[in-house]
Amino acid sequence: MVLCREVIHPGRQARRSMARLQRPAELLQLSLSARRVHHRAPWLASLHRTVDAILLGSGLCGLVLGAMVLQGQRHWTGTYRRLQASRALEQRLVEATNLLESHLRDTSAGERGMVSASSSDLVFLTALPPPRPPRFEHHQHHRPLDLSLPRQGY
Repeated sequence: MVLCREVIHPGRQARRSMARLQRPAELLQLSLSARRVHHRAPWLASLHRTVDAILLGSGLCGLVLGAMVLQGQRHWTGTYRRLQASRALEQRLVEATNLLESHLRDTSAGERGMVSASSSDLVFLTALPPPRPPRFEHHQHHRPLDLSLPRQGY
């Protein structure tokens, strides 16, 4: 079985590809313009323009909200990474403190420099009363404020 193919000239092929490109552009232009409809029904043209504006506005709002969500997610991710890093550093600090305490306990056990603490050995002190503000007497060495103008040439 032999298939016949039509030979397309380069000029004809370019015209067909241009026609294919123009069709969607024409459809888009016709859907966005209300000029043809305006002559038949002006109220329908204004409705068309209103719906176009609403669609454009909602598309822009969607883009803005999407950008805000991405920005918030990026900020949250960075904050969470810093939290995880601080938790890891806290864990390392607790481990180092425990290691130092055990080392100090082991080295001082033979010297009897430290004793284990119990609740019966604790001494509780009462808190000091807050200090009273100093009292100023009128007859002390206070002179009134001098609110006069400065001397000439000062």
